[in-house]
Amino acid sequence: MLQLDKLLEALQCCTNDFAQCDAYDRCEECPAREAPNCYEEIKRQAAETIERLFEAAHQLWTMSDVAMPDRELAEYSARHPEEGGVVEVLVMVHGATEPTVLLYDGDVFMDANGDRYKVDYWQPMPLPPKVVTG
Repeated sequence: MLQLDKLLEALQCCTNDFAQCDAYDRCEECPAREAPNCYEEIKRQAAETIERLFEAAHQLWTMSDVAMPDRELAEYSARHPEEGGVVEVLVMVHGATEPTVLLYDGDVFMDANGDRYKVDYWQPMPLPPKVVTG
């Protein structure tokens, strides 16, 4: 199985250069060039990787009656004391069908107006994107 960055590179190679390849011919710069029938192998690995990432994303939710985001609040507050002791958290509000972002102050979940919400599940906000130049 290719590492995620190599799988992405292989997908980009096939997408960008597939018209120049003789169907299923081995691209010179493709990380999957050693696999027999590399194009089908890349598609298979991509599907498996997407499935694993999808499953992992669903495992990140924490029930609010089991644990609260106190560690996330403490870590964020230590890095950003100017924020006033609140941290943004991705939540599933009780009865909602889609997640939303609320603030957590160590006691309650609330929106920017201070309205409080009953939250069934929460997870930390994702890290910002890694900027790659070049």
